[in-house]
Amino acid sequence: MIYTDLAREINMVLFAPFNSPFKVNDNTITANAFSRPDVGMDSNGNFVVVWQEPFNNDINDFDIRGTVFDPSGAEIPFPESEIFISSDVGSEFNPSIAVAPDGFFVVAYSRNDDIFARRFNITSDGINQVGNEILVATFEQNKLQSFPQVAIDSEGDFSVVWTHQFEADDSDIRGRLFNADGSPITDDIPISSSFSNESESAVASVPISNNNNPNSDLAGVVSYTVDFNGNDTIFFRRFGNDGNQLGAEINAVSEANRDKNQTQSSIAIDSQGDFVIAWTHEFGENDTDIHFRRFNSDGTALDSTEIIVDSSLGNQNNPDVDLAPDGSILISYTDESSNSVKYRQFNTNGEPLGDSATFDVEGNQETNSAIAVGTNNKAVVVADAGNNNSFNPYGQILTPDASNTLNIPLNRFQNTNQPGTYLFAGEQESQNIRQNFPNFVEEGFAFSVAENPQDNLIRFNRFQNSDRPGTYLFAGEQESQNIRQNFPNFIEEGVAFYAFGAGSNQATPFYRFQNTDVPGTYLFVGDSERQSILQNFPNFVEEGIAFEAAT
Repeated sequence: MIYTDLAREINMVLFAPFNSPFKVNDNTITANAFSRPDVGMDSNGNFVVVWQEPFNNDINDFDIRGTVFDPSGAEIPFPESEIFISSDVGSEFNPSIAVAPDGFFVVAYSRNDDIFARRFNITSDGINQVGNEILVATFEQNKLQSFPQVAIDSEGDFSVVWTHQFEADDSDIRGRLFNADGSPITDDIPISSSFSNESESAVASVPISNNNNPNSDLAGVVSYTVDFNGNDTIFFRRFGNDGNQLGAEINAVSEANRDKNQTQSSIAIDSQGDFVIAWTHEFGENDTDIHFRRFNSDGTALDSTEIIVDSSLGNQNNPDVDLAPDGSILISYTDESSNSVKYRQFNTNGEPLGDSATFDVEGNQETNSAIAVGTNNKAVVVADAGNNNSFNPYGQILTPDASNTLNIPLNRFQNTNQPGTYLFAGEQESQNIRQNFPNFVEEGFAFSVAENPQDNLIRFNRFQNSDRPGTYLFAGEQESQNIRQNFPNFIEEGVAFYAFGAGSNQATPFYRFQNTDVPGTYLFVGDSERQSILQNFPNFVEEGIAFEAAT
């Protein structure tokens, strides 16, 4: 789980695919194996995918590998495209990754019944390994330690939890906290140690640098599966910066559902210490669903009962949850009835923002998903995709759905009194132009924008050139300041719209041209019209991408 610093806003950013699913690994796994990928993202939108892979397709020798991508999905070399996170003799399994905002990341994994971790940094020069491999689990090393999960805070301090096989029929959850430099803060500590089986742990860390946390002692929360009164259920326990437990373990499942099996939990936490736990709910024989529940930082439930993510017939399982900067909840999971991975988004009140979407690699079945959301409002889903029991890691970038965020259409008018000059107007102003200004000829829909400010949107102001009445310029705030100071002939008329900035890769780029036949007048076009102008209208001089809008 990655660090998420939430700023709870009224407007929810809806995510949609930015690209088609892409294959992550260089080699192709043809052995009878899963890659079990995991993913994390930093504040710049760089993301890291880690997975397990049989060396030379030998299922007796698994390694842990990783690849780092920039926000566009291009690989960042190390110096090759893949990082050999662990490739010692023997097999490493079940990688888990946590990425801090500055690009520092930690990967935990198991080898020969032990738990290890390695640290790395994403820098302008590429990827750097930090220090040596860390032996995480030191208590009763002769016992089986497996299925690690790692979480990180904003300063790079990290925590690892895992399943400790105490006896053949008695497994516990243990954990350990580390400083960013790899030195341990605690010894191995018991998270749960009853006489029943505990397994399938998940962990999330609170950003310790955030002073707004109402429970300043809270460092993180661990969720796990417990054999409880004859059924599997989900418990969680909160812990402090020193590793001490904060209160007793708490059953995450509502009373109404404790007679059913609940397994495979995942957890995400915000900067206030409030958290979300998602899990697999056994509705009936051969029919499991995805549920989640929200909690305050003190462990009290915000929901009287579970919120259903997917209750379709058949088995939905293995959820992974993360939180967006606006507080919305994203959950990915496997839908066995369609042999696919799906994901769904909910607002801060737990209400769905649309139906589930499908992560679809054509001609393959998908499973073992993970999801990560960055503070820059980008997300990544990864999953195993393949056939005949041979699976490879694939990923897909999600960005804000421009059709939802940018939903105010603007129409384009040409001023026939000043040919080659244009005005862009919303529908209300367009009606007035049609009725009262016949010299403005409507040319149709231009692009869609937002009329209110939202995260990641830029304000564009409208100026009329008083030297050429009826001609207009749309400018961002930085350019607007220059216009106000140095070009008094441009009269500001107010905020025109909000759109994504150039290079944000959130919507369709629109290019600005100045008409040199009528200096101080401008046209904004998409790429198709841009190509025509470049070839056929030399009097229009391109000035670059002005903004990104929906089409």
